[in-house]
Amino acid sequence: MATAITGIPSIFRAARASIRRAATAAVCALLCAGFAGASRVECVDYGEHLHWIGGVSAPDVVRGVAVSGNYAYVACGTAGLRVIDISNPATPQIVGAVDTPGTANGVAVAGAYAYVADGASGLQVITVANPASPQIVGHATTPSYSRGVAVSGNLAVVANDWYGVHAIDITVPEDPQAVSGVDTPGSAYGVAVSGNYAYVADVTSGLQVVDISDPEHLQIVGGVVPAGVSAYGVAVSGRHAYVADFGARLHVIDVLDPASPQVVGSVATPGSARGVVVAGSHAYVANNFSGLLSVDVTNPASPQVVGIADTGGNAMGVAVSGGCAYVASALLGLQVIDVTYPTSPQLVGGAVTPGMALGVTLAGSRAYVADDESGLQVIDIADPAAPEIFGNADTPGLARGVAVSGSFAFVADESAGLQVIDISDGRNPQTVGSLDTTPHYAYDVCVSGDYAYLAVSGGSGLQVVDVTNPTNPYLRGGVSLPDVAQAVVVSGNFAYVAAWSAGLVVIDVSNPALPSITSSVDTPGNAWDVIVVGNYAYVADSFSGLQVIDLADLSSPHIVGGVRLPDAALGVDIHGNYAYVAGRESGLQVVDITTPASPQLVGGVDTPNYSEGVAVSASHVFVVASEFGLQIAPLQCAGATAAPSWSGPADLKLYQNRPNPFNPRTTIAFDLPEAARVELAVYDAAGRLVRTLIADRDFSEGHHEQVWDGRDPFGNELAAGVYLYRLEAGNRLETGRMVLVK
Repeated sequence: MATAITGIPSIFRAARASIRRAATAAVCALLCAGFAGASRVECVDYGEHLHWIGGVSAPDVVRGVAVSGNYAYVACGTAGLRVIDISNPATPQIVGAVDTPGTANGVAVAGAYAYVADGASGLQVITVANPASPQIVGHATTPSYSRGVAVSGNLAVVANDWYGVHAIDITVPEDPQAVSGVDTPGSAYGVAVSGNYAYVADVTSGLQVVDISDPEHLQIVGGVVPAGVSAYGVAVSGRHAYVADFGARLHVIDVLDPASPQVVGSVATPGSARGVVVAGSHAYVANNFSGLLSVDVTNPASPQVVGIADTGGNAMGVAVSGGCAYVASALLGLQVIDVTYPTSPQLVGGAVTPGMALGVTLAGSRAYVADDESGLQVIDIADPAAPEIFGNADTPGLARGVAVSGSFAFVADESAGLQVIDISDGRNPQTVGSLDTTPHYAYDVCVSGDYAYLAVSGGSGLQVVDVTNPTNPYLRGGVSLPDVAQAVVVSGNFAYVAAWSAGLVVIDVSNPALPSITSSVDTPGNAWDVIVVGNYAYVADSFSGLQVIDLADLSSPHIVGGVRLPDAALGVDIHGNYAYVAGRESGLQVVDITTPASPQLVGGVDTPNYSEGVAVSASHVFVVASEFGLQIAPLQCAGATAAPSWSGPADLKLYQNRPNPFNPRTTIAFDLPEAARVELAVYDAAGRLVRTLIADRDFSEGHHEQVWDGRDPFGNELAAGVYLYRLEAGNRLETGRMVLVK
């Protein structure tokens, strides 16, 4: 099977690659560690490793997070504070919101109050006694831009950028009083308090230690500046402070003597470290490009990065509670990572290709990689721990997808159409034929029998090419599609096309000269890739994760299940009861599809750079990782127990609303396994109730649907934007997300 990424112009891909190159080099070093002998590992249980389990979006850039009890408190920039119910960590829900006058950068929680470092508006004190209705009850002005806050007893200590730190008396939270401050030599971004001392991440001035025993007379008593440091975050545990260095390091500093702190260890982080928290023997680092890092600090003099979970957006801050890490992901909101097992599985091996690997297929002991501007790369995978590039064929365009049949490789070569390459001599592959698809671009290719099926851009959609004579391929037929064909797979007399915003399109190709659309099913996201196994199609559906489509009746295919992933799903392949999904930034994600209607995320492993596609053999998983070429991972162990999941009973099903996006009406469907009292309500992105669609009514077992007209209870049209819908049935809860457009 071939998988390709499309829709991103080459200039942007190049820019993206250069930005991530430095950050991902360290990831590669981490994941490639221990390759020697790794081929003996037959399988792993991905669930017994660090992995993503859920998330919720936020209305603005998320900059900080604190956790108390069943709630996470998120600093959302210009949108203020959001209160998120995390009693079910896999499905966090915004339950309360309050806008702050400034820019919420950091947050600390003590008792029934949240303390927000609110940029130019200083410290805001918010009562969260009722999490659904947080209210600002007090504020204290600070002399500069508030970046971070820590609370100890009756004292809040605020990091105030170039004006250092300030102590605020919060004995009466409704009437906080600024007591005193002390200027630090750098710019105070983060602060942690332990005992009588505040530990300040002071950007270029490293760690500064401030004596706060007399709040009216704060005093810097010590400091240490690691070489090249840019300190943005700090945590303290025992005798050590842990400093997140934006220069891509975590520093461990002995502060037993606060007047003379000493750097005792440091470790490179694959990206810019922004925040840090310590739980047990591990430090968890919010690491900008690379998401969450788990660092073993058992030996403070030799900290070791042991796990990575990419959160899909710039990680700015982190809190840990109850076996989960809650990551403030700037672009994607609050992301939840299971840290019960804080390590990542090891990759087996890898081979860096000269271009940007976009598609892969397997044949025998070889992997064939569509390598963008570097054409086709032939890789010997007989020893997965030591794959070797031993042949290549340049192509005139940009190789995006590849399929193999017999002694020929068929390359979807973007503007150069279809390229046919003789691979009988793997060390010296030769182009022997081609087909021009101008003005359309070839994005993917599948071969079945005497025909190659091309997924192409523009109105041409699917093109059927006769390759009986590989040296002279010719167009036999074609059919236009409602959107760009991203990927194609053929099973029997039907081709299945992932058609971007149009979802999955089923095409009858029994007459190759006159292919015709049989049916289609719109998916909630953008369909990038598809594979068909039995009566089901599995679609990598971008930010809607993996969607499972029942094909038993090809005249009426329909979605029966789906599972969210850490970020955009771009490729998919199947082996046994598991789907292996290429997550854009999150690497390889493994999904248990034993019950297709209820797929369950097991876990995954981050791969260097962007994961563009995936193919599975009988023994390994092969992921194309952009400029890091081909990366090889072990299979999921058959019969292994899925990762701990808080997703609730699988027999209660809340479907994605359809259509989505919508204007002005949409239908919300749900299945009840038994009779239950039901409430269905709609909330805005801030978590405010905007409409109750079903109010505490009894429903029978089975399938039910409810229409929403995009209006409030008074008949007023609501503004365009993101809305949440929440189904409560008995003691069970499910939620979904929808978009109203105008």
